[in-house]
Amino acid sequence: MSQKSKKLLEEAIKDLDIMCYNKAASASYFAIRMIAEEILRALGEKIPKRDDKLANAIKNKGLIREAITMASLYALRKKADYEAGISKEEAELALTSSPALRSFMLPSERIIGSPHLFGFTSVI
Repeated sequence: MSQKSKKLLEEAIKDLDIMCYNKAASASYFAIRMIAEEILRALGEKIPKRDDKLANAIKNKGLIREAITMASLYALRKKADYEAGISKEEAELALTSSPALRSFMLPSERIIGSPHLFGFTSVI
């Protein structure tokens, strides 16, 4: 996991603590997006610019659960950015869905070899 994706997750946790729910959901999504891009780069794949195509590229690598997680977080980000906003519960879901985050980080660790993926014990 890159330093940038770690920082985004840290910021998402802080945003949740200070009730900035839209920012928390958005930061969570972009952290996961960065991890997806890292996975594809490590596999020598092109990085699609569109979010749906990025999720499909991850899915095509056999990371189906991760693609679903990414699509769910993207839906929350769109709601946070373009609609009335999201609730505290939705922001918490974006950040604390530990099986989803774990499932996304484990392939990253396996593919990229990052030794410190679980530095966010408050999230996972």
